[in-house]
Amino acid sequence: CVGGVLLLLGATLPGSAQTVTGRVVDGTTGTPVRDVTVSLLAENDRAGLSVTTDSTGSFALPLPHADTVRIRFAALAYEPVTSAPLAVSERETLTLDVRLAVDALELPPVVVSARRSDRGRRGLRDFDRRYASGQRTGEGRFLTREDLSEIAFLSHAFQRIPGLRYRYGAEGMQLGSRLCPAAVYLNGLPLRSTPVDDVWPEDLEAVEIYRRESEIPPDLMRPGVCTVVALWTRVDSTSGGRFWVRMGLLGALAGGFVWYVATN
Repeated sequence: CVGGVLLLLGATLPGSAQTVTGRVVDGTTGTPVRDVTVSLLAENDRAGLSVTTDSTGSFALPLPHADTVRIRFAALAYEPVTSAPLAVSERETLTLDVRLAVDALELPPVVVSARRSDRGRRGLRDFDRRYASGQRTGEGRFLTREDLSEIAFLSHAFQRIPGLRYRYGAEGMQLGSRLCPAAVYLNGLPLRSTPVDDVWPEDLEAVEIYRRESEIPPDLMRPGVCTVVALWTRVDSTSGGRFWVRMGLLGALAGGFVWYVATN
């Protein structure tokens, strides 16, 4: 394995079917890594059956039959690695501890921050204007950098607002007391087909939440929606630059730009 570490924890465990389970963490910080794609590799090194890690970094990959297999752990922002062959017997559960190394690849920061900065500053002026209006009228909820520092995921912010319900599914994001369609904006541009939890709170300067149609400012109104969330990324090059690097990588390669893999 290159760029990652895998530890085999204990002996085999009896189970109803052969399974590889475990937990994936950041090799530097020890924090769980969520949304890692864990794939069974075929003989031609093509990914076959796959699962993803949950918020605790845990996964369970069922195997169709007893075999000697290799497994790939793939996600954004970590080095590519591939496991050595792992022998899994019939009805055996193999438990792995996977530690991933952060990928060193970066995009040119000057280009990223320059494009981000102008739009961000203009957008934050719009935010300041609507925030001042909301303080007078009581319409809209507004989160600042300080508020966002207290949450791990954006959906957690919705849960803190009394009477506000949140759901994300095939139909997109729904928000409000009646769970009606929500429009999401990122720096003033519509953000489509992307869960809000893919945007990290630490990269944001401010968030606007409008819970009902009567609250939505005219410049954020869209047909068919009755709630709006407006996200504004930080204008400083450190946090804002990291955000646009991640978004650029997501757009460049849908399957993930870097890979994690474990070795015994």
